[in-house]
Amino acid sequence: MVWNMLRNYRQALMLVAIVGVTSCLTLALSSLAFENLVGFIYVNESNDKVKLAFINYWGERNDRIINMNDLIPSWEQKKPIKLGFYQLILLHSDPKVKYKLLHRHGAIENSQAFAALFGE
Repeated sequence: MVWNMLRNYRQALMLVAIVGVTSCLTLALSSLAFENLVGFIYVNESNDKVKLAFINYWGERNDRIINMNDLIPSWEQKKPIKLGFYQLILLHSDPKVKYKLLHRHGAIENSQAFAALFGE
């Protein structure tokens, strides 16, 4: 009788552990996919600095101010993106950081400034 109860508790504990590990793994992988996803791009009045508002691994908003000369234009990037639903924003000063910009779900208020930054 006691052994049957222990076996049931062990099975319940294993089930809870499997669900917990699976959910943590799912959250970690989705955080990696959405890391450095740009939500807003602000350009100052003199058109020499850009402010990128993006989310980090933990889902918090971060702002980074970048000089226009530091941006690598899309036509100078080495590898084209295989999936065409986002565009990479790369920097000369920090080539390891890759910001992702979605095209489908956004509004462009100044299309001339956007074309000057990222192309058509």
